[in-house]
This record gives sequence, structure tokens and C-alpha cells, in this order.
Amino acid sequence: MIRKKEPIVIMILRILLGCLFIFSGLSKAIDPIANAIQFDDYFISFRMPFLQFFSMFCAIALTIVEFTIGVMMLFRIKIKLTAWLYLLFMTFLTAWLALAEYLEVNHGYDFGVVKDCGCFGKAIKLSNLQTFLKNVVIIIPTILIFIYRNDIPDIRLTELGKWLFIALAMLAAGMVQLYCYRHLPIIDFSDWKIGSNAAENYIDQQQISEITYQYA
Repeated sequence: MIRKKEPIVIMILRILLGCLFIFSGLSKAIDPIANAIQFDDYFISFRMPFLQFFSMFCAIALTIVEFTIGVMMLFRIKIKLTAWLYLLFMTFLTAWLALAEYLEVNHGYDFGVVKDCGCFGKAIKLSNLQTFLKNVVIIIPTILIFIYRNDIPDIRLTELGKWLFIALAMLAAGMVQLYCYRHLPIIDFSDWKIGSNAAENYIDQQQISEITYQYA
């Protein structure tokens, strides 16, 4: 049986997308509490504060999924399934941002969209516009990989080996989050990291008034 050869352009796009999702997952995994707070903000924005109870679960689960499908894309594990997951993931995010912006601008809706999307945790902060443009750029190679998914050969592992690889990726993402939840983030990008001056950044400083007397 002749093994399919992956087109070089598709291989480059696949590696870049895989690394992007792995980085995005890890940037949130190192600070699960901040990620959960981000979900709190989204639930409040969507007028669904009752879902805040699930914020931590959603934060941990999303990070595991994002990191795992990044690993699957990078190492060609169940590539047909991975291509579908990427397409659904990116289409949903891009469509929601576009729809929310359209309804707010043209029909007066106020979704109170969170200003910082939290796509890369606290490592890289993006506005809604930057997030939308990022997703538009990313969805193009995502569509290309989906189109050429049948030309990308799976990694040479048994079916059991592939599922074990996926399980290990999920376990790794989960263990990193557990460690950082019980301790401090491995790499802290927050404004509260050790060495930062909380008083200077968050406590209102007394205003010093300058009074000038002018004698005629």
C-alpha cells in the first residue's frame, strides 16, 4: 500500500496551527483561576450569572480540549477528526464575534462583550477586534487543512496507541492545571505576580494638590 504524502504547504500550516493551539492551551493552563474568572466575566456578559458555578469546570475542560487537539494536529493523530474539531471550534468563535458585533452596531443590542477575550490567558491580551481578525486569519488554514484532510496521513500507531497518546495529552494538560491551581502559576503573567507593586497598581494614591499664591 502506497503511503500518502502530505503537501508541504499543508504540512507547514498544520504544524503552525498545532503549535498555536498548544501555546494557547498552555497559556491558560498555567493560571486556571484567572481562566475561570474570565468565564465568570463571559457568563455575566451573556446575562447568565447562574452559570458561574461551572466557571472552573469550563475553564479546565476548555484548556484540556484546546491543548489536546493542538497535540493531535501537530502529531497527525486522527487527523480527520482533528480537522473537524478545528473547523467547528474556529467557525463557532468567528461567527459569534461577527454576529455579536453586527447586532450591537446595527440593532442596538448590548451584549456587554468582554474586552479581553482571554484567548491566550494573561500572556497576550487581545481586544475583540483583534480576536476577530485573528480568528479570520486562522480559519483560512483551518479550512485548507479540512479540505486536504484525506491527504494527510495519520501517525504510524495502532488505534490503541493513538487513543493512549490523546489520553496522555489530556492528562498532561490536567496535571499542569492542578499543579498551578494548588500552587502559583509556573509562569505568572498577571498583575499580581510576585515582585509587582500592588499598592502602586491598585490602591488609589492620595492626590497632592499644589496651591500657588499670587500677590498683587
